[in-house]
Amino acid sequence: MRQNEQYYTPFFRLVELVSWVLVAVSLVYTIANISALPEQVPTHFGFNGQPDTYGSRWTYVLIPIIVLVCFVIMSGIGHFLPPRFWNAPPKIVGSTNFRWYKTSVGIMVMCEFEFSVYTLYLQYLLISQQIGLIAPVSIVLVVVLMGSVGVVAWRGIRP
Repeated sequence: MRQNEQYYTPFFRLVELVSWVLVAVSLVYTIANISALPEQVPTHFGFNGQPDTYGSRWTYVLIPIIVLVCFVIMSGIGHFLPPRFWNAPPKIVGSTNFRWYKTSVGIMVMCEFEFSVYTLYLQYLLISQQIGLIAPVSIVLVVVLMGSVGVVAWRGIRP
């Protein structure tokens, strides 16, 4: 039974669904375009944005698969694990309790969304071999992630 549904607003459900779709699209996109890549592709980049490790082109398929596995775990926790097992502050009670759990779900869902957008764009950059954009895009998306999570957290904790 999905006992935590009370913490999921319609907006949270929509964002979670869109996140899953974006990661699925990134997996399909990668598989559809993998044959156009050379056998050896960059698989790790240094701080300067230059590749420092190479591997099989099929390594790129692992990225959306790993993100999907992480989503299964995150969604499983959010939907099925009783909130008493969540890492909550020890003194939440009453309406604060509900708000804290709802805010936690919102943060989790926004993280899923940001990771799905990042995964799709990263796969696009890797497949199109525009590796020079990976570092700046990563920085921008991390800032956006922190901002969106901050907004959800602020809206959840304010009275």
